[in-house]
Amino acid sequence: MNRSIVVLFIFYLLIFTCNGIKVNNENINFKISKNLNFHFEYNFNKDNTAYLNNNSINNNNNNNIKDESKIWVFFNSKETKKSNLLKISKESTKRRINRSSLKSKLNFIDENDLKVTNDYINKILNCSNNKNTIELNHESNWLNSISIKILPSIKNSNDEIIKCITNYSFVKSIDLVLKYKRNTNIKQKLKNNEEEEEEEEEEEEEEEEEEEEEEEEEEKEKEINKNLKITNNIIYNENFYGKTYLGINQLNINKIQELGYNGSGIIILILDSGFYKSHQVFQHLNIIDEYNFVDNIVDTSNNYQGYESSTAHGTATLSLLAAYNPGVMVGAAYGSSVLLAKTEDIRSETQVEEDDWIAAIEWGERLGATLVSSSLGYTDWYKFYQMDGTTRLAKITDIATEKGMLIVNSAGNDGAKGIGSPADGKYVISVGAIDQYEMVAPFSSIGPSADGRVKPDIMGLGVNNYYASPTSYSSYSTGSGTSFSCPLVASGIALLMQAHPNWSPIQIQEALLKTSSNYLKPNIYYGYGIFNAFNAFNYKFNNSFDNNNNNNNNNNNNNCSSKGCSGYGGCCNDICTCAVTHYGEYCQYERIGCNFSQCNNRGGKCQIDKFNQSFICIDFKDNNNNISKYDPRDICPICTNANFNKCGLCGGNESQCILDNERFSGSSNDNQDYDNNNNNNNNISHRNKLIIGLTVGIGGFLLLSISLTLIILKNRNLSKRKNQNNLKLDQINK
Repeated sequence: MNRSIVVLFIFYLLIFTCNGIKVNNENINFKISKNLNFHFEYNFNKDNTAYLNNNSINNNNNNNIKDESKIWVFFNSKETKKSNLLKISKESTKRRINRSSLKSKLNFIDENDLKVTNDYINKILNCSNNKNTIELNHESNWLNSISIKILPSIKNSNDEIIKCITNYSFVKSIDLVLKYKRNTNIKQKLKNNEEEEEEEEEEEEEEEEEEEEEEEEEEKEKEINKNLKITNNIIYNENFYGKTYLGINQLNINKIQELGYNGSGIIILILDSGFYKSHQVFQHLNIIDEYNFVDNIVDTSNNYQGYESSTAHGTATLSLLAAYNPGVMVGAAYGSSVLLAKTEDIRSETQVEEDDWIAAIEWGERLGATLVSSSLGYTDWYKFYQMDGTTRLAKITDIATEKGMLIVNSAGNDGAKGIGSPADGKYVISVGAIDQYEMVAPFSSIGPSADGRVKPDIMGLGVNNYYASPTSYSSYSTGSGTSFSCPLVASGIALLMQAHPNWSPIQIQEALLKTSSNYLKPNIYYGYGIFNAFNAFNYKFNNSFDNNNNNNNNNNNNNCSSKGCSGYGGCCNDICTCAVTHYGEYCQYERIGCNFSQCNNRGGKCQIDKFNQSFICIDFKDNNNNISKYDPRDICPICTNANFNKCGLCGGNESQCILDNERFSGSSNDNQDYDNNNNNNNNISHRNKLIIGLTVGIGGFLLLSISLTLIILKNRNLSKRKNQNNLKLDQINK
């Protein structure tokens, strides 16, 4: 019996081992995915990712909308008269001038600051023929679009409504799923002198009101700092931070705090499910404004009868960011001012929450937010190959970055399944989770993005975090998730932004990535590594940016014409055209090669480019784009005196490119980089690899069976001889 058990154990061990060799990365991914439920908090069900019922998704070309449906309507023009210009706060204007990535910071007002034309909205709503079957959900000025809800109606066919909408010449497109569209044209309209005079008078009145409000805010902030008793006598150790000390010390945030920084002057926008503002850790907090985008009311602390507390998750994230209760818990950015936005509806999981997220970002930017902390993500209506920085949310983050606002977002809790959106954004700082021993949490979503950019970007403590609970005025709890590593990292970034008031989001991104623990060799698990706030604080820019940037400087000296493209790209019209191996504003970041098994497991396939490399995971059903058409050399002739070399670097340094070739032929990191020598192996189908694994397993089993049979026969012969010898001895003795 024991022998049979041993044989079965060896057999299954052999099969598992043989199957394990079929891909480089699957064993690790399998181990991570088995522990996805490890991270859920004690007090509430969801941590980071908002979900959508896939049954509610409609195809792009299907105009026969059934039941209640939500669509986006995109317009192709805007009115440019002054009355259509959005009211921008002084804080927003100041941030745009100091931190904008625009070529000229003096031109900080653009078409995104114009309202969606009201006449267009009214005409769309009138497509219901006054039967109240169309409801306006949100307007996006940045996307020049509106989201509407079409209610079911017997009297009014949805097909008729769609036809009515698309017949208007000002409608660029409608979107039944969640694709990004952006206007490119501005509709010019003239107005008479009387209108201009009226608008100027209104602007003067608004300016006077803003000045009064600004003075009040300054006085309020002084009073808050006074109440906090911020002095040089504070010792920033465990006695001060309480149970949040571990995470803060792990990221060296306390070392910046020792220099006197606490987030003062930084406005942070927090997006979540709601906030219990009466908790003792928030009594010091300067809440500039709040808005509930779910219910379209001001209050963000409301709950719903029959449901768990909607304020639990938001209270936790806000406390990790800016709590102040010395000896119990302190969030490093306790001196900052905050904008609270409720965008998550705990009662349902629908794509409307994504619309709320967009509306909140635009709202917060107008009110002057410098930093965003968002512990939310969206995956269910996306495929992994869409996580390439072109999702609608990712595009919104691009615009926010251009306006000088930095977005920090949780990477997600889906482990090997990968990141969600907006964590896939090009300039979004996506945060993964580690434990107290600096090991990656098994639930933390791994990278890269679908186009080979390093994700997550950086890591912070996301296991057994201590935070405020809305159960009572003084209650606390513990839990795990990238939802908690995100605000922890954001608190350190707030101090960094306070210390460097003129660093743009792109500069801050470089400082964060190039000073983290794994920056020399980033990977899909740690990204660039564990955030080191103090090292980022002391970061010195080399050829990428101008260190002597001041309030009156614009970004003209920080373009690639003077700074170059890191030797991995060519500068064309002040924009770097990067080699296929690199990305970033100055081609300063290296892509991670597309891993066949990982891409395949996520429902995609690796796309080969003209240089026989692969960095992009595309839809496995897309047979028309197996080979990428992108070639940086095609862009070079556009520029005067531009040239290219054999590696596709548009005016780049060929010696560096040769070194890059050596990297790909002799890569030591098989789990991340695409190796030319293994190109054929990586293109073997998953089925063939499975057949190979099974063949080896069966062969091993046959060999094992033969060996065991021979051993059994040999033992039987020995036993037979022994019995015969014993019989002879008995006869002799007799």
